[in-house]
Amino acid sequence: MVKNIKIVIGANFGDEGKGLFTDYICKQYISKTPIVIRDNGGCQSGHTVVRDGKRIVFSHFGSGSLLGVPTFLTSNFIINPIFFADEWNKIYRLCPNLKVFVDANTRVSTPYDVLINQIKEIYRNQNAHGSTGKGIYETINRYEEVKQSYYLKDLYKLSYNEIKDYLLQISNYLYKKNKVYFEHNQNKEIESLIKIYNNNDLIDSYINDFIFMKDHIELTNYYEIVSKYETHIFEMSQGLLLDKESHLYMPHCTPSNTGSKNPLNNIINNLTDFNDVEIELIYVSRSYMTRHGAGEFFSECDMKDINKALKDLTNAPNRFQGNLRYGFFDAKETLRSIFSDYNYFIQALKRKVTLSICITHLNETSNNLIIGKNLYIEPESLFKYLFNKRYYSIGENNNKDIICLE
Repeated sequence: MVKNIKIVIGANFGDEGKGLFTDYICKQYISKTPIVIRDNGGCQSGHTVVRDGKRIVFSHFGSGSLLGVPTFLTSNFIINPIFFADEWNKIYRLCPNLKVFVDANTRVSTPYDVLINQIKEIYRNQNAHGSTGKGIYETINRYEEVKQSYYLKDLYKLSYNEIKDYLLQISNYLYKKNKVYFEHNQNKEIESLIKIYNNNDLIDSYINDFIFMKDHIELTNYYEIVSKYETHIFEMSQGLLLDKESHLYMPHCTPSNTGSKNPLNNIINNLTDFNDVEIELIYVSRSYMTRHGAGEFFSECDMKDINKALKDLTNAPNRFQGNLRYGFFDAKETLRSIFSDYNYFIQALKRKVTLSICITHLNETSNNLIIGKNLYIEPESLFKYLFNKRYYSIGENNNKDIICLE
């Protein structure tokens, strides 16, 4: 029976260090049967854990996997068999007893969702949304528009040829819907993607990956998880400023709830009594800010204004999101987003919970928050009286380098 719930949330635009902190909290609760729950996003959200100098990026798996902590992907997660198979093959030797549970009602992305996403982003040119190119929005949109879209449990019942027919239907539907991008096009990059789209071998490759994924996951639901695991660690993706309801940053947001809303619904709908459960909301931010892709970034600055020697080893330049952008730590915007989410949670739950903050990358900024060019403050002076717990990461992305103050 569940006794502890930890909800790890990005306070900004993503890339805050949620993987690092999830790994840390898993280690703290390793004796209390933890499970990591990914409750939004999909293969576009990579969380990094460093072990013995190796950087491992988790998308379909929880960031506690290196510790042997199992993962549960809820129905709010978008699963992609192609990326799942590729990720499994990269990490299974490093992760003891890799175990993945998936909600039977999870939506399943196809290569056509991914390709349409990429074609549209290239077509938009200077007006690109800054998408990751992984087809997340296209998948969500397809399930809303096409009632015949199969959920994971439905695909389990189909034969090889039936899945093939289903994929052809999706291909034809998306082609008709997005016909303008296929016709009269002179962009060589788009032409290359269209050739892949029309290649029938794509379907067979996808089905093989689906079969592989099917053999390496177990269907379940959150209600069943409640009875098996004592500690639930919700590892949310992206950040509060990218939430689909964050109107200030539209249209450059993610099509999911990035804060406490999804975990809240799971708790209310599946726990008969949660008054005795220890619940902690942990909001994660760097000691400065970053953003991928297009969109407003009010505190944006040159990377050198943060630290002349700064180098992000995880976020390499991306074809669809470009280079990682940097900004000063915006205390007003960060605290606004945190307390808006926190207040929503406790009002709906009708009880108080532990409010915490985690500041990462402090080793890059001399243990200070960089609030302007040559301007900085010590984090404890800002957060001491605002948060019940303050976690500070003072090392090189290592779960041993986090300290907790209460």
